[in-house]
Amino acid sequence: ALPLVRGKNLEIPQDVQVSIIDSTFILHWSVANGFDTDVTFSAYYQEWDTWKPLPGCQNVTETNCDFSEELIFQKLNVRVRAERGRDASPWSKVIGPGFRGQRGPPRFELESRDGAVFISVSPKSNQILLDNEILSFTYELIIWKNSSSEEKTSLFIHPRDEIHNLAPETTYCLKVRMLRRKKTIFFSPVFCINTTVEKPRPRNLDISAINTNYILKWDYPNEDGSFRVQWLYGFYKKYLKDYTDKWKTVSSCENIKATKCDFSGEISETGIYYLRVQAIDGKNSSLWSQERKFNPSVEAKLGPPSLKVESRDTTTLHVYIADPGEAENKSMSKYHSLMYEVIVMDNSSKLEVKI
Repeated sequence: ALPLVRGKNLEIPQDVQVSIIDSTFILHWSVANGFDTDVTFSAYYQEWDTWKPLPGCQNVTETNCDFSEELIFQKLNVRVRAERGRDASPWSKVIGPGFRGQRGPPRFELESRDGAVFISVSPKSNQILLDNEILSFTYELIIWKNSSSEEKTSLFIHPRDEIHNLAPETTYCLKVRMLRRKKTIFFSPVFCINTTVEKPRPRNLDISAINTNYILKWDYPNEDGSFRVQWLYGFYKKYLKDYTDKWKTVSSCENIKATKCDFSGEISETGIYYLRVQAIDGKNSSLWSQERKFNPSVEAKLGPPSLKVESRDTTTLHVYIADPGEAENKSMSKYHSLMYEVIVMDNSSKLEVKI
């Protein structure tokens, strides 16, 4: 082929940029005064001291080209020129290295469950993410009733989550995006779903936590039937994978009649956990309740210390203090730096002395 020569009437491509969404690399540019139909464009990238044709960007008739199939990396110098026959414009300004990309919208699946919506968020099928990258994302959900006058609600959710407290037999619309630091990430398309009405599930889960004693309580409209309680390590919530088989049943709270459960022996005093309850009526079971997040080190209250006082003479009291939980061989001094205030009150004058 004959070499190209610099054309006198071909404009230099301007505003050369690379946009990266997920693993799609698009090079685009502009021509100030437009161009004729017989003009094409070619882009080259620099490899050491040599400029080579950029695959997917040779003799293109538009002002953009896709080179993601051949070159999936983000550090290179690129330049573009216009061509007509054997004529060529001067090269554009060189851009690069280090193009900055964006995450495209994630995909998500919806399922209606008894006045709630189950949502599963995942990257697009062609995205490959490492575990540490997955953990760096947060997920924002926008939800609203399918009405132009309905106020939209913004929630931060886990990759697999349920949206509760929704009106039954109502159409809701949702969109979601993945967030990471300050990167711009697009919202997914809007999807709408109708909520359903099914067998009532346990509601209003609450936890009473004193020292290392943890009691889960809940409400249920029917007196018949029984319940089972399960718990989950909190770190599973951050992963995209299905963690259904990771839930553990509280051994002492399976097929119980009471609407409360002592799960103290199941978990440790540190970490984050989730709990849920299911109602059982013969062979029929309700859906699982809304999950209750529990952080023992934050939520558990300190119980009172035990106290023993001895008087050995007329001027001295010997005070013996046991840490909260020490009677159960679970002293809270293992988890907290404890100090004690002792108040001595004269029973006749009612004067108090604090020590």
